[in-house]
Amino acid sequence: MQIKMELMDKVGMRGIVCLHTFHSGQPNKFKHLKRAFAFIASHDNVWLTTGDDVNDWYHQNYM
Repeated sequence: MQIKMELMDKVGMRGIVCLHTFHSGQPNKFKHLKRAFAFIASHDNVWLTTGDDVNDWYHQNYM
């Protein structure tokens, strides 16, 4: 994940992470998700948000 994110940043790509509760609610996956999100959140150019916030932003900027 770190290599992919660094590469995406170098070439100006952006990504989105969506999780279903089936995956995020599994105890055996929690520590891995926590580590991955800590890494993602440590970057200055990351917007941690909700689907509602994305919808609001889109409507403010493109509607």
